[in-house]
Amino acid sequence: DHRDLHSFPTRRSSDLNPHARIIAACRAQENIKLLQRAGAHQIVSAANAGGRLMAAATRHEHLVNTMRDVLTVGGDLMIDEREISETEIGKKPNQIEGVAVLRVYRDQRYFDVSEMPELAAGDKIVYVGQSNQRKEQAESK
Repeated sequence: DHRDLHSFPTRRSSDLNPHARIIAACRAQENIKLLQRAGAHQIVSAANAGGRLMAAATRHEHLVNTMRDVLTVGGDLMIDEREISETEIGKKPNQIEGVAVLRVYRDQRYFDVSEMPELAAGDKIVYVGQSNQRKEQAESK
């Protein structure tokens, strides 16, 4: 079966190194569950993302343009993840300058915008900010 062929590298990688973090690319929706069962920790599906952008384009012109910018290397915006600094402990996520925090991750849980707690040591944030290239241009002015 050709589906077994697609999940074999994931299963084999897990066998060779049980502690490895497996990230798989998937082109067909029906293979996502197969890759999850094979042990992939994260699955990136271009078909899913592309389909959602196509649907959004019919109603939200600015959303699609913004997502294209985020997904373009060298674009004005970037989405990134980082651990908070010591100076950010105790702050609310909206008090971090220069970024818009989308989620806070703490102890294998995440908090969305409506329920974000004060930041604590070890928290990780996923945020939107200006790309490094854009920051450098702004600083040189």
